[in-house]
Amino acid sequence: MYNRSQMRPIVAVLLSVCGLAIAQDTPRRPVAVLEEACSACHGLNHVEVEKTREEWEYTVNNMIGRGAKVRPEEIAGLVAYLNKYHGMPVNLNKASAEEIQNELQIPAEDARAIVEARQKAALKSWPDLAKIQGLNMKKLEPVKDRITFQ
Repeated sequence: MYNRSQMRPIVAVLLSVCGLAIAQDTPRRPVAVLEEACSACHGLNHVEVEKTREEWEYTVNNMIGRGAKVRPEEIAGLVAYLNKYHGMPVNLNKASAEEIQNELQIPAEDARAIVEARQKAALKSWPDLAKIQGLNMKKLEPVKDRITFQ
């Protein structure tokens, strides 16, 4: 039988091994996948291009085929991240509420509020969005560069 002082190192090793196994099974955040997997072969300046969701999905799968270390459970999150921050511009005066919601990854009620507001008067600039009652501007701030009005 082991005494307590002998058990401590054994327990520490077991916890360490279990922690490592859990860490390896835990999907990384999309930005970490992007930084680790994508920048292993090329700089992140390749990400500055704008693509559709389908194009990002193709690109991610193509890069995995070329050796990018992305786990299957990380693909959807990475594609969603790339589409949100590096997707095609979204014209808030023309896109449907569903397109606005999906492309900018904002709540459905915010997308509907945008569509309702533009039906009263065309949106011309960022300050026009700030005037929309109930619109969560904090949700739009990260995707501000993808928003167009014409």
